Amino acid sequence: MNGAVDLEVPESSRATVRAHTVWGWLTNDFGLQVHRALVGSWFSGDLNGGGAGLVLDTVNGSIHLRRAPVQ
Repeated sequence: MNGAVDLEVPESSRATVRAHTVWGWLTNDFGLQVHRALVGSWFSGDLNGGGAGLVLDTVNGSIHLRRAPVQ
């Protein structure tokens, strides 16, 4: 509920993503469009055609979905 979410996923991940915050910033390395309203921001979409559901939510905090560095 309170706090930031900072998640790294491999570039090849297949997922259907939904992220939402009430009071915070959203960023992602996957080109998903961020929508902003007077209160709240969100993005959603499929990574590599979609797959398992990935839900990221917080009230007071930012969400950063990052591409993991190649090992």
